Amino acid sequence: MIYFAKRNLKLFFKDKVAVSCSLIGVLVVLGLYLVFLGDTLLSGLKDLDQAKFLIDSWLMAGVLLLCQ
Repeated sequence: MIYFAKRNLKLFFKDKVAVSCSLIGVLVVLGLYLVFLGDTLLSGLKDLDQAKFLIDSWLMAGVLLLCQ
């Protein structure tokens, strides 16, 4: 199993366009969150004690899913 993971990582990093597009996608999502969505989502969840943690966890889950 480790062999296949190493093989796939080598193949992925060999294609520089795929790597750069993946990084750009993640940076766009993080930029949108930081500029627009963060305060908007937090204002809708005023009642929760850990709203900031919930929103940040939700964002990281989306970023990790986007990286696949």
